[in-house]
Amino acid sequence: MPKDSVVDNNALALHDILMASMPQDAVHPESCVACSRPRGGNVPGETEKMYTQAELEEIASPLLQEVVRLKAEAQTAEAAGAVEAIKAEYEAQIEALQNQLDDAVLAQQVAVDELTATKAEQEAIVQAAEEKTAMEAVLDERVAKVREVASFTDEYIVANAERWAKLSDEAFTARLEEWAALVKESPNAIPKKTALSAARETGATRPASSTTKARALFQEVVAGESRMLTGGKGFDPRSIH
Repeated sequence: MPKDSVVDNNALALHDILMASMPQDAVHPESCVACSRPRGGNVPGETEKMYTQAELEEIASPLLQEVVRLKAEAQTAEAAGAVEAIKAEYEAQIEALQNQLDDAVLAQQVAVDELTATKAEQEAIVQAAEEKTAMEAVLDERVAKVREVASFTDEYIVANAERWAKLSDEAFTARLEEWAALVKESPNAIPKKTALSAARETGATRPASSTTKARALFQEVVAGESRMLTGGKGFDPRSIH
């Protein structure tokens, strides 16, 4: 067989192999010489055409170029897939780190909130203690002032001392003035300073005779009460001289 015939047959065989393995989306030129080549013998009235090496390369070149392109696309797709896989892996790691950061920030904020609450609680305790101390000072001062102008019982003063301490200065002063006026207007008012208390404050004493008489009178009253308990006669006020 002539060399050109072998080349021609090899070209057709190569063409057919490439066509068989060509992907569906590959583009094949419509002007392909090999595709127009009859198969299964010569066309009647025509002699078999022999292709040169240049013609063979011309026929195979578009197909080879398409194969190269498809391989490049496959490699590109494979590389892109690898990149996407790596990207997905790093994105998962980034998401995990972000979640850890969220937890750390939240834990820090919780600690800050707890510290702030503890500090506020301590400040409230200190403030309450200071207010209590101040209230006790006001309470003692106002109880003393109440005792100066009004004859309340100790039980009543204890029960109302805190209420008086919570009054404003103006309101408390007004109450003292009202009580003082009420005591002054009462016909049964007892002077806050009697002659006896005045004498004690100034250091003055009664005459000896007055003291003796008072003591003797007191003894007679006690003796009369004792006699009454036993059925006897009690003290007679008319015996006072």
